[in-house]
Amino acid sequence: MRVVVFDLDDTLYKEIDYLRSAYRYIAGQLAGDEVEREEIYSTLYGAYWEGCDAFAALMERYNDKAMTKATLLHWYRTHKPQISLCNGCREFLSRLVAEGCRLGIITDGRTVTQTNKIVALGLDRYIPDEDIIISERFGSEKPSPANYLHFMDKYGAEARFYYIADNTAKDFIAPNRLGWTTVCLKDNGQNVHKQDLSLPDDFLPKYTVEEFGDSLFELLNL
Repeated sequence: MRVVVFDLDDTLYKEIDYLRSAYRYIAGQLAGDEVEREEIYSTLYGAYWEGCDAFAALMERYNDKAMTKATLLHWYRTHKPQISLCNGCREFLSRLVAEGCRLGIITDGRTVTQTNKIVALGLDRYIPDEDIIISERFGSEKPSPANYLHFMDKYGAEARFYYIADNTAKDFIAPNRLGWTTVCLKDNGQNVHKQDLSLPDDFLPKYTVEEFGDSLFELLNL
């Protein structure tokens, strides 16, 4: 049995798209017309790319006493995002299911935020809820081995386990130690967290691929 587990952010979709979606939502909540929506969005997105606190920049520009950081964060974290899977991802998932693979997700983050992403991407059609490991709900975050042992306990040591992810700082440490096949999707320049391939071997994936497609199918012997 093949058990293929994925990270979520910057693996199955691009996290920068979630940020854009959230900023669009916030702008829509605050603005009275289309011109103002674009101004608010540009303020947020411009501050982000300059490495500044986007919400602080917005509050400074508009000096609106009713605009609080807590409210902006709440909107950011709880909005229903407009995001889509990476190129080739849907076809990849469909083929894995057709081949009888078991699928899962291990992702760090808040339950409501990550669940909204999963539903928006349609991933709940491929992966049962009990195999979607969200750190806040599960009670531990990467690189804890507990998140990965969930799948080993469920499917047994005789299964072959794969983890497909992107973050070299934390994603591959535990599955490497547990004997999983680890695969990194290479940053195409859009990742929020940049990859560092100069880290010690414990941090690095066994394989690196450019995208969902033939090279990944070959690694899984499909």
